[in-house]
Amino acid sequence: MRYRKIWPLFCFLAIMGGAGTGMGGQGLPCTIMKPEIKILPPVIDPDPAHQAMIQALETQFFEGSWILDEPVIQNNRIVHVREKETASIGQRLIIEGKDIFHVGDRLTVHRPGAVLHDSEHDRILGRLSETLGIIEIVGTDGHESTAVVIKAFKEMMAGDLVDSFLNEKIPLQIKIDPGFDVSGKVVHIEHDLDLAGIGQVVVVALGVQDRVHPGLVLPVYRSKPPWVLHESNEIPRQDPLPIAEVVFFRIAAHASLALITQSTEVVEMGDWVGARIVSPGLHENP
Repeated sequence: MRYRKIWPLFCFLAIMGGAGTGMGGQGLPCTIMKPEIKILPPVIDPDPAHQAMIQALETQFFEGSWILDEPVIQNNRIVHVREKETASIGQRLIIEGKDIFHVGDRLTVHRPGAVLHDSEHDRILGRLSETLGIIEIVGTDGHESTAVVIKAFKEMMAGDLVDSFLNEKIPLQIKIDPGFDVSGKVVHIEHDLDLAGIGQVVVVALGVQDRVHPGLVLPVYRSKPPWVLHESNEIPRQDPLPIAEVVFFRIAAHASLALITQSTEVVEMGDWVGARIVSPGLHENP
């Protein structure tokens, strides 16, 4: 009975949330919104903190979201918006590309952003793009199609990219994992910001290979001193204590998107997410 009040929120979050992409020959496939979801029972008690987390996620997906994809030449893009320079709900636009679509197909539109690099391992983590909305094909002529905007978080324009709208069942389950033993850095903050707070999206260098999954909740630790003085087994220690908490909602091979749901301090670039990091020489104090 106690889950009934928050069950609609879980359903809404699950429907609008994304899920992970695997590793394959095509690099990092686009991770986009899914219309279908396999609902799983919550594994946490609905205390006020977690209710706030669910509300923050619901707001995030209502306003729009972000995706990670491979920074390669995309097959399909918008080439023309009829009557105006930008398109919103109900307006028509023309898309061209290598893929052939059919009347009734629904596609996700996104705008490419920063390409994220992992200098430590000399690799590309992916490209951060913003989802703009959903279009539906209403007419086709070979590799050119006419579409109408049926959902818009932001107005679309020529040059925005288009991807197939995947329809598959994906599990999403909010879960705290105290035994998670891997950590990764915050490598990017939405809108190229230097600091982030509650409700903002960060890119974390943890992916499928690190066993992260949509709904996983992990703590954030400060990357540099001063660290927090506290007691462990009545012995003074100088270790990092969590400054924030994030929940993962889109997973790629080497990086993931996470939303900050709790915070006592701002999150900075380079902060650690996951297992606690203890620097040599900062253990027990004399």
